[in-house]
Amino acid sequence: MIDFEKYKCNISLPDFLKDVYGFRKEEGSSQNYPKLKNPETGEVFVIKKNHKGHYTYFDIHNDNIKGKTILDYVQKRLSIDQFGVEGKLVSLPEVAKYLDNYITNGKFVSPKNSNFILNNESLSKDYITKALLDLKPFTDHTFLLKRGLWADTFENNLFKGVIFNKDYYDKEALTNHVNTVFKMWSQDGVIAISQRNESFKGCLGTKSESVCTSNFDNNLQIDTFYIGESFIDCMSHFQLNKERLEQKNIVYISSEGNLVEGQIAVIQKAISNKNPINVISIFDNDLAGHYYSAKLFGKINLVEQKDENNQALSRSSELSINVFKGESTSHLEVFILKDQNSSFLHQNFIDSVFKEKNEKLSDLFGEAPFNIKRLFENGKLIKLDIAFENSFEAWSAAAEAVIELKFGNANSVAREIPLLSDFNDDLRTLSGTHGDYKIKNGKEGLEIIFKNKFIGHVPKEYLLKYNLSNKPENNRTNGLNL
Repeated sequence: MIDFEKYKCNISLPDFLKDVYGFRKEEGSSQNYPKLKNPETGEVFVIKKNHKGHYTYFDIHNDNIKGKTILDYVQKRLSIDQFGVEGKLVSLPEVAKYLDNYITNGKFVSPKNSNFILNNESLSKDYITKALLDLKPFTDHTFLLKRGLWADTFENNLFKGVIFNKDYYDKEALTNHVNTVFKMWSQDGVIAISQRNESFKGCLGTKSESVCTSNFDNNLQIDTFYIGESFIDCMSHFQLNKERLEQKNIVYISSEGNLVEGQIAVIQKAISNKNPINVISIFDNDLAGHYYSAKLFGKINLVEQKDENNQALSRSSELSINVFKGESTSHLEVFILKDQNSSFLHQNFIDSVFKEKNEKLSDLFGEAPFNIKRLFENGKLIKLDIAFENSFEAWSAAAEAVIELKFGNANSVAREIPLLSDFNDDLRTLSGTHGDYKIKNGKEGLEIIFKNKFIGHVPKEYLLKYNLSNKPENNRTNGLNL
């Protein structure tokens, strides 16, 4: 009888993927947090150990690939090699035979001999307790200053006491580092930490069920939850918008990377408990960022708000939207709970939302990108499937559509999208401290330059939106004069 457990536990998965399938360390990878990319397929895996001691991998670009083991990956690759397509699978005994050959051919790396040191999730509580004891006061500001953040930003009451330092010794490079650290909170307290330096970013603990948050005044109504991918992006957003935000009671929430279901549950609990007036996403301006916005707003519900006629401004309690990001085709799966007063009794409502998106994008795609199918109607439940191409433009439109479908006239839900990749890129570019992006005057207006190449124009209104004139004197640069 084949013991499949031994392959899941006794083969170091990160070493296996590197040696056999050509995966390479991705930015942010470390000994404790392997993050590997296959340059041939584009797959990016984060590798962890589960409570059984199994090595598991998660594809950061595909929510359907999570908690998979070495058996799953080898079965997939052998099947593609043998049959030429995904879907038909070789047997697990064939996978075991392949792995037995790997173990005996001399390349095998056991967990004991690996440079990667992963801890079981079941040990994470004790591990995080020790990590928290190792945190030091935030005295080394080097990393944040290099990211364009000013001292009066991270010393603001929003962020004071939220940032820490932690020493780290890299055994491979034989170098010492000082990491910048943020605690990650769940309903049960701190269960993870996010840490970064110039060459590394990663999390320790149960990141999938926790988020980073800023300080706020618990005695006042919260004006806005700003939800982003990175706490550094959150701080950058505040620095750019300080004049309009400084007097408001706001909360920044960060997923510290890919946004997953457990984190959305934590955010929903916070919304239900604190009832913020506004919920605004500030994710990156890329495909993943637009996907996270659609995913977040598809799931969360707001405390019901009504207009002067006692009509609900939001439809969030009437429907739920699941999002699926595929390799070529993506989907919005819409479940509608209808009643006598439901706005969804108007059959043209959803069609009208996507008609506008299709008209805007049809020239780009050569056809209407959103295809709506009514899968079933069973009593008070309707299920729809909206299929579309897995692209930046389509996901941006999908995120807009999700907000319109769920929240309708509730202006309290919105997206703020950076001009460049993220708000830290915006901050450093606008202040002239970015190494790759520059903004300069051109014949037809302000030009965005990336690595000495023109990539587009920026509306002057965008720059005027951010007042950098109050920058502290000791932090001034020779950047663009705004």
